[in-house]
Amino acid sequence: MNRFLSILIIFAFACTTPKAKIPTEMKYNHHNTDDNALTSEVLGNIFLIYHGTQYGTCFQLSLGGKDYLVTARHLFEGIQNNTLVDVLINHKDGNKPLKPTLLVHKNSNIDIAVLDMHSNNIKEEYIDVGSEGSYASQECFFAGFPLQLSMLDKDGLNKGFPLPLIRKGIVSAFLREKDQSIILLDGNNTTGQSGSPVVVFNSSLGGKNKHKFRLIGIVRGYYPDQKEVKLTNETFVYPENTGIVITSNAGHIKDIIEQNNEK
Repeated sequence: MNRFLSILIIFAFACTTPKAKIPTEMKYNHHNTDDNALTSEVLGNIFLIYHGTQYGTCFQLSLGGKDYLVTARHLFEGIQNNTLVDVLINHKDGNKPLKPTLLVHKNSNIDIAVLDMHSNNIKEEYIDVGSEGSYASQECFFAGFPLQLSMLDKDGLNKGFPLPLIRKGIVSAFLREKDQSIILLDGNNTTGQSGSPVVVFNSSLGGKNKHKFRLIGIVRGYYPDQKEVKLTNETFVYPENTGIVITSNAGHIKDIIEQNNEK
């Protein structure tokens, strides 16, 4: 086999088959007083989730006095709305099994899964939900577990749940596509970040807001650019990450809950 082709195949396999989670040795200050820093209020509610052979990022929030986990719908491909699902949440002492109810939008193009935990343990809402007031060129953060990497909680402040990696971008555009609201980011995401929350500081929006942070989107994927590698007798096409992150508007979370409450 052509030596270059062999190297290419090995490289492609390494990029598409993530290995076991390797926690970093970084420490996170849960008591950060920087007005422009994400705190444990947000980071402590983000988890690495597994469903079958799929994995991604999910986050916990309370709406209307009920607890939910929110992630990407494509982790539950083929599963109908209002179905009990088996998921695992990563923990240093072993994955924690949960059996929430999967709630999805009537519009199958909306890549958001809301998992009803049938509980009220969070007690209060800690973040505003929806893109109201958000604007193009606004700075944003999205936190998750790319390639299952995490930040090790060495002091046990997060009760053994690994902390997510934090990535930064800007809001590039707001689109309407297939009867859904999409927000594009200038950033970079990869496998494992599907379902990551996109957060902005309410202070950057002006006016009065209930909470410090606002959830504006949920990471879905990225726009690929098709590249070619030409060999003597064959041409290989592969997708390249453009750095344009596709996110579903967080406002659809409320739509999903309302649709299911109507039943």
